[in-house]
Amino acid sequence: MKFEQCEVYGLRSIYLNPEDIRSTWIKQRRGTQKEKVSTVRQVCSRRKIDLFVDVGANYGEFTSAVIGVVNKAICFEPNPFVFPYLNKSFENEKNVTMHQKAVGTSQESCKFTIHKNYSGGGRLGNSWERAWKDPRYEHLQDDSFYQTVDVEKIKLNEFLNNQQFESIFIKIDTEGGEEDIINSIEENLSNKRWFILYEKNDNKPINFGREIMGFSNTDVLIGSDE
Repeated sequence: MKFEQCEVYGLRSIYLNPEDIRSTWIKQRRGTQKEKVSTVRQVCSRRKIDLFVDVGANYGEFTSAVIGVVNKAICFEPNPFVFPYLNKSFENEKNVTMHQKAVGTSQESCKFTIHKNYSGGGRLGNSWERAWKDPRYEHLQDDSFYQTVDVEKIKLNEFLNNQQFESIFIKIDTEGGEEDIINSIEENLSNKRWFILYEKNDNKPINFGREIMGFSNTDVLIGSDE
């Protein structure tokens, strides 16, 4: 397993797999989601957020941006080819914990399909939907690059029941099912200050909180206040 460090957003270095397409993009741009990461860091700092939860953490770009401005960060990343890099990036951070698990509305062992050379777009289930369109990588699109592995999935609402916080920021990127997960934690967020950044995949309604900001693609920031 090869490890390579890269400083992202001028904040800190994280570890990457140099053979991963997405790592190449991170290195070229020094972080692939500058606008969203900047917003998350500003909100966490301004609102003095207690707990940051990174669901679908990948290499930890978002978590790297909130270290030092939140009291605790928790990362979930089910991809077995990415988790070792996430773990190495934050293993010495006493306020960061990492779980190699998927997150959803049920607790079970399930199938997770990934691309061996592209860490973005892994999804629950045993089928693959093409996650990127780039003619430079057409040679990586045949079935031999896909793999389905067994992963453990936890219920986010039950997990949050065991956490102590008065304010929370949750980033959710699960390549589908974000709205179901968010709706399942409404009770956990009652009487708390909270913010959620998520990718609108299923376009199901979320009937609590309010939209604070939309981004250039499908990502939306909602919360209990500004």
